[in-house]
Amino acid sequence: MPDGDYKDINVRAKMDQNEVEKVFEILIVDNDEWEPDLDFLVEIYDCESPKQERMIGDDTQCRVTILDEDIPGTLGFEMTDVRVNRN
Repeated sequence: MPDGDYKDINVRAKMDQNEVEKVFEILIVDNDEWEPDLDFLVEIYDCESPKQERMIGDDTQCRVTILDEDIPGTLGFEMTDVRVNRN
């Protein structure tokens, strides 16, 4: 969910003919609340096409996973008695 877990961005970038990569930063919001890991997609659209549709290809969409490093609670085990008979 944008603004709750990360800041949504909308960036226009033009790649030169010899460029092979662009770097974009997406701010991840850190808090002290435990949440399950969150997935979101980063997609590339063709801003010059009339419909501005997502570009075709496997490398025009990327899944990002935010791992929650906050501890959800404490795990424990019940104490058990072990009895051994000696003969």
